Amino acid sequence: MSSGVELSPEERCARQLCKILAERRLDRQTLQIQGRAAFRETSIPRRRAMGEEDVEKAVGLALVRGWIVEQAGLFSATEAGKLVARRTRTGTRKSRGEGVLSSGF
Repeated sequence: MSSGVELSPEERCARQLCKILAERRLDRQTLQIQGRAAFRETSIPRRRAMGEEDVEKAVGLALVRGWIVEQAGLFSATEAGKLVARRTRTGTRKSRGEGVLSSGF
């Protein structure tokens, strides 16, 4: 079950970038390529809401929110960004699992 909060296309992409950068550092060009590839894997309504060229906006959003940093030309996820990546990856399953555990099953 979802939380009912709809993320903007830029925020959804910024969260995806956190997932990409959680385990490695990438230069801007490689981040753009991988961000576009991840974006293409999303559902059709999301692709209509945000064009591939808008990955750069998502990079800016992630930088402003402190989820990623750029050092010596390489981007990496901050601790906050790694937390976003983990929550983005397992949010739905974790919520379901917590509900089951708390109900005594």
